[in-house]
Amino acid sequence: MSIAKLIKIATDEIGYLEKKSDKDLDSKTKNAGRGNYTKYWRDLKPSYQGQPWCQCFVNWCFYKAYGLANARKLLCVRNFDYYTPTCAEAFQDAGQWGQTPKVGDVVYFRNSVRIHHVGLVIAVTHDNITTIEGNTSPQTGGEDVVANGGGVWSKVYSKSNKAIAGYGRPKYASLCLNFVNRLYKQVLYRAGSAEEVAWWSDRLASGLETGASIAKGFYLGDEYTAKNIPNRGYVYDLYRGLLGRSPDDSGYKYWLTRLDSKEMSREDVLRGFVNSVEYAKVCENCGIDRGAY
Repeated sequence: MSIAKLIKIATDEIGYLEKKSDKDLDSKTKNAGRGNYTKYWRDLKPSYQGQPWCQCFVNWCFYKAYGLANARKLLCVRNFDYYTPTCAEAFQDAGQWGQTPKVGDVVYFRNSVRIHHVGLVIAVTHDNITTIEGNTSPQTGGEDVVANGGGVWSKVYSKSNKAIAGYGRPKYASLCLNFVNRLYKQVLYRAGSAEEVAWWSDRLASGLETGASIAKGFYLGDEYTAKNIPNRGYVYDLYRGLLGRSPDDSGYKYWLTRLDSKEMSREDVLRGFVNSVEYAKVCENCGIDRGAY
């Protein structure tokens, strides 16, 4: 999942209202009340129903977008925490904290005592940020931060708002690093430079590249084409690079026979790998969009 998918998941929740009891949790508006009962607690920490849920909402969006294990990695924690000061400290301890917002950041707000509220940054302009927050109230023209409000809403704040404590930057690109490094090693037979690996990883994490486009970039690019790899090597490289495993005999023979007979082109075979269920799972585990071929 790219950052864009994460933002869509959060955006789709706008208008969700907390419930007065443990009923109709999946409805946006039924059983609305001020009991702090939500589907977010149900899915992540049922025993916490009735507690403030702004951090739970952010955690839930990452969980839905990336799966539990990857969501924890992105948020720099071993296990989900729901206390906003502790979650902010996790970003700080990991060196993923700053004062310059980017789309996909987690923004933390403070009151006179401590960090007390959190949201997801979905847009950044020269002067403002736009957020989606859980456990808040609709914005009515001002820039007050509303913690422990009743729903999920989008807000706009000036970057200079004194209530903004800082921004946690999830480790989006980290999910892609092993995959990109493997492509360099198994497809181009060399290590990628730090700059090359970072370029691909950042673009995959942001959604500017997909699993389909990076596959085309490596296997149909000039560097690989210039190696004049025979068909048997090409099929082997597809298995090792895209799927991260050695080929099974039946699959290997299937693709090689079609290449050698010219029934399929190399691009046809590449498309078959990219569109496979197995490659879709690889992309999901790396936190990237497979895309379309």
